[in-house]
Amino acid sequence: MATSTSLVTSSIGGIVALGQSVWFDNIRRGLLTSGEFERMVREDGLSGVTSNPSIFEKAIVGSTDYDEALAEVRTAAALDAKAPDPKSVYEGLAIADLRQAADVLRELEAYERLIHDAMLGDHTLFTRADGIERLWEVSAPLLEQPPKPLPYARGSWGPDAIDQLVSRGRWHLPDTDNG
Repeated sequence: MATSTSLVTSSIGGIVALGQSVWFDNIRRGLLTSGEFERMVREDGLSGVTSNPSIFEKAIVGSTDYDEALAEVRTAAALDAKAPDPKSVYEGLAIADLRQAADVLRELEAYERLIHDAMLGDHTLFTRADGIERLWEVSAPLLEQPPKPLPYARGSWGPDAIDQLVSRGRWHLPDTDNG
């Protein structure tokens, strides 16, 4: 008998061959820990994952995948003599699964990574309107009158002048001794 994932993945190759990006929206811990999710990415061409609270609820309630993690939460709560916040427990489980899936999907397109990081609550990739305005203020003169490119040796880290530019921040190239 075919499993639910084998039914899903048997058609992925054909869809990918047509140029479509296939995302999986039925993520659960067992797919991650068993290696099935990684197989789907590697062999079938699965290119992304998404989820929502109702999908995770079904995965948590409808399987034993989360029993160990929930037992750890109960043990920690007993030691603290404090009931865990259900929302925090859910978010901890969901974020852990999505991060594990993201590790498998490291080769995401830039916009897919941005959406994924937003789903995880990573605000480091976003900026406020005043930050964007400042960026354009600084960039506009460079775009209007770009500086002359500095020559550098092929295969090098770039022009020697870069060392002077970045040294103020104490950043250095890995193969130099002046860091």
